[in-house]
Amino acid sequence: MPFRKSLRIVLAVPPGEPPRAYYHINYETFAARDVQVVSFPPVFSDQQQAKIRAIAGAWENMREETKKVLSDIPFRHDITLAPGEEKSWFQQDAPGVLKTWWLEIKADESLSALARAKLLRQLSLSMYWDGNSTASVNVPLGDFFFNAFRAREFESLPVAYLEGKYLCRFPMPFQKSALCKLKNEAPYPVSIRCGYTAEPLAVNTAPLNYFHAAWNQTSRDGFSFLTASAKGKGYLAGCYLISIGADGSWNMLEGDESIYRDGEAIPSMHGTGLEDYFNAGWYYARGLFTRPLHGLIEKAAMRTAQYRVFLTDKIDFNEGFRFNFEFGDGNRSQGYMSGITYWYMSTPSSSGTIFGPVEKRFPAQDRFEAGATMCGLFELERIGHLEEAMQWCGEMAERYSGTQAGPFYRLRALAYQETLKGYDSVSNAYYQFAEKYKGTPYSEEAEKLIWFQQADTNALLSMQMNGRYNFYLDGKLLSAADSSDYLAVLKVPLSSGKHEIALDFTSTRPEEPKMLIYLRTHRGDFEITGSTDPKDEHAPSGWMCSKERPANWPDPNDPNVTWLDSVATGFHLPHMSQWLFIPNAFINVQSSGYITRLWENWHTSRQTAYMKLTIDLP
Repeated sequence: MPFRKSLRIVLAVPPGEPPRAYYHINYETFAARDVQVVSFPPVFSDQQQAKIRAIAGAWENMREETKKVLSDIPFRHDITLAPGEEKSWFQQDAPGVLKTWWLEIKADESLSALARAKLLRQLSLSMYWDGNSTASVNVPLGDFFFNAFRAREFESLPVAYLEGKYLCRFPMPFQKSALCKLKNEAPYPVSIRCGYTAEPLAVNTAPLNYFHAAWNQTSRDGFSFLTASAKGKGYLAGCYLISIGADGSWNMLEGDESIYRDGEAIPSMHGTGLEDYFNAGWYYARGLFTRPLHGLIEKAAMRTAQYRVFLTDKIDFNEGFRFNFEFGDGNRSQGYMSGITYWYMSTPSSSGTIFGPVEKRFPAQDRFEAGATMCGLFELERIGHLEEAMQWCGEMAERYSGTQAGPFYRLRALAYQETLKGYDSVSNAYYQFAEKYKGTPYSEEAEKLIWFQQADTNALLSMQMNGRYNFYLDGKLLSAADSSDYLAVLKVPLSSGKHEIALDFTSTRPEEPKMLIYLRTHRGDFEITGSTDPKDEHAPSGWMCSKERPANWPDPNDPNVTWLDSVATGFHLPHMSQWLFIPNAFINVQSSGYITRLWENWHTSRQTAYMKLTIDLP
């Protein structure tokens, strides 16, 4: 929003709201002699308006736009890299522009999910401009494409991963020559399929800005994380950041970004928190999202992978820059951070990346990962990325082999496969799993998955409550407990027709109450307490609740009891108060919505709520 003389922004907090107003505004002012500014909103011509509409259409349909771009880039060649080998995939000894390009990793199909995941950092990308002896781009291949630890489909404007191809649309001009290489530091050979478009450099091209990218990582607490620094004239083009809190605190997401330009002692750009910088807030309460210029690729408890690209808001520098992220508020967090910084500069120079041994490119396991990963799987379920959730479970099963979590993740991977490819693809594996772990909770879960398929009337009822409850179905007590960590899954024969649910619940914990009920049937799944749609804040209609106990409870039909429309709201985990989960094999359940509130001050009163709902099975 350009302004010629001044800009005033007013924020009003409505009465009754919490007395807290948050804002995050980046701005830059210019000397009058440097630039002519037309204040926002400008008056656009018909031709300009048509271009704006075309751009808006492409941005709103990034997936189709990305497919079109990929189809327009010709296949060039395959290269095979032996362990430790480096080869060029693009080379030109004349002025030009590497405009668009894609790479497709062709690894042996026998590789495990963990091996495939590690490959993204065992392959590295380097680019040299105009005969420079040092690389201006020197980064792990996966990180360059916002896929540091595992493959995840997404579309942004400059880079994307779709249909097995990593796409780059950062324009990369050069005055004399270009040399682009790939190196394999995995212990097995890898083939890479390459496609690109390159154009001659226009005769009247203004002085070039050369593309640069650097990678860095740290696990040092007490210090800010330096993502990149450089000396010269140019502008920042974007950032991709991995943030892992390993101390059991969400403080890692409170770290501010600081951008120092041209030797500043005090940064001219200093933000208010990590997720604010990436154009979100409230610890990414809305979950995963990908936009043309910013997005959240992964989220589990205190584990996030996010990107932001500067286009109309690029950050200029004349002498150089230094780009830092605070390691949590006050640099007090423990964990791990890594990042890619993208920038353009008037002369090609070294990226500054220093690669240590390849085995040191991965964060150490921490004591929260096995449970917190479940939250990451919930996020993928909500956006329908079950293939990636299956691969992640395979990776976790291998990493945590020999622990309690390992077999659960192995079984959960099979459950995703069942949804994607049908029960016949996993039935033998379920039986083998149940036999191998006979007498254990792993076997019990496998047997429930088998039992579900044995009759059309078989249903699985899942519940998770962080309070004391009694659950009744058609007047019969099915479950009674007081546990917030364990997902209870019951085998329930259910015929079609109407069924009555009755539930009494008492909040017994200091954190906000949460109630999850999910029914899997052969006639469809019923998210009884909430929706998997992250935009849907409301639990399904139909719930009624009462502060009074009906006379013949669990029969709710007491004319002397006043029933209220439930004011329960949908709520998705992870949350600051609950983010560790015991791994299990029941997919798409805990990613649905929770009931958190019934009436004002219900939580603090510790008053028992009596609830009823009728469901109608087709």
